[in-house]
Amino acid sequence: GSVSITKTVTRDSGELDDQDKNTAFTINVSFSFNGKTYPNGVPFYYTVNGGRKTYQLGSSQSISLKHGETALFDGLPVGTTVTVSESNPGAEYSPSVSPESVKITEKGQAFNVVVTNKRQAPGEAPVSVTKVLENADVAAKAGVNIENANFEFTITENTAGAEPYSETVTAKSATVDFTPIKFDHAGTRTFTIAEATGRVPNVEYDKSVINVSI
Repeated sequence: GSVSITKTVTRDSGELDDQDKNTAFTINVSFSFNGKTYPNGVPFYYTVNGGRKTYQLGSSQSISLKHGETALFDGLPVGTTVTVSESNPGAEYSPSVSPESVKITEKGQAFNVVVTNKRQAPGEAPVSVTKVLENADVAAKAGVNIENANFEFTITENTAGAEPYSETVTAKSATVDFTPIKFDHAGTRTFTIAEATGRVPNVEYDKSVINVSI
């Protein structure tokens, strides 16, 4: 029998770019026979896109394929199970394998396994806080309001492994808007928001720290 493995890259929107087309993705391929792993060193041979060159693979190793490429393993004995997975396609890509495992149960059977990487579309998330000035009537008599008191807020990212990022914004109204947080791949990012201690007399500044997960 035979098993072909096809690599496909898709996007949420737009055309594939050079990165999508030219990245060689690592695909793990393992072979077993009637439930038992083939001994190390047993060779399996494959071609790519019908080419004449033949590549050799052990019983549990990996191959590299780009978008649109297909590896063909031919001449597999009846009773052989082929299991396919993908290693670290990159944070921008969401991987899937269908089917993940196939078993040859009769001569001449042919299976196709499709390994798809879907590239997430960039996005952004708005972030804002609301400033409340308690006892506003008393503050107003002292000439203090949100617009003229220069209340400052800083957002700081603390996502593990992320590049340092922070932004400080001065409140111009009760709603304080930060620059939207940009995402180029799926995942959760964490931030803290804190108010700076100002110098306006008789104003007690909020010392709490707000934790934000996006």
